[in-house]
Order: sequence, then structure tokens, then C-alpha cells
Amino acid sequence: MDFMGSFPRYFAYVMPFYEDGTLTKVLPSIHQEMSDEYFVQLCAAVNYLHNKKVAHRDLKTDNILITEKKILIADFGLSDILPTEDTMATKRKGTVVYMSPEQFLKRPFDPFKCDMFALGVVYWCMKYQIT
Repeated sequence: MDFMGSFPRYFAYVMPFYEDGTLTKVLPSIHQEMSDEYFVQLCAAVNYLHNKKVAHRDLKTDNILITEKKILIADFGLSDILPTEDTMATKRKGTVVYMSPEQFLKRPFDPFKCDMFALGVVYWCMKYQIT
């Protein structure tokens, strides 16, 4: 992060430019070995977030940036900092095709487990190069 600041009603940060764009953009052209490496990095990043009690709530290929064979999770606009891992939520957030069944059906859900479900959908997209 190059700059972080706040304003009376807003918070902003400036980050480096990721020249390769999103995972969605590069999916059709990456080999399985690179896809697997990206997924390992993604799992480590999600694990880090969850250890800090942050649920992203909108993991998807459009929110994963790529540069120099590294990934970065972006778009924390729907994320939540939760007091415990046992916190249940009822408000749906995120992109429908990446939502867990319980979230889609508007039932109480664990946001951390929903991130893991979305991670599985991302992996499926990576494995079969689906954008």
C-alpha cells in the first residue's frame, strides 16, 4: 500500500498497479501449474484474513489481482471484522454465483465458511478456466 488516509466521511488507500489485471482476465491463458500456485497463494491470503477475524464476503475471480506471478485479494468493500469465528450472519453480501447455499437461501450462515465456499468456486473456475 502506497498511501492510506481518511476524510470526514470516507477512507481511501492507494495500492500498486497490477499490470496483469484480474484472475478473470488471465484465466484463459494460464497453465495448470501456475493456476495451482495462484491457488496456494490465495489460500494463504484467506487464512491470514480469517486469522485476523476478517471475512472478505465477496471472493471471486474479479477480486483477485495478478502481477509478476503473485496474487492480491482486492475489494474489501463488503468485508466484515467479526468478533469470533462462531459469529453467524443473516445479511447476504457478495456475488450470487459464489454464494454458499445457506447464504443464497437467506438462512443464518458463518461468513468464514462462506468465504471457504467461494474459495472452492474460485478453484473450480481456475481448474476448468471458466470466467
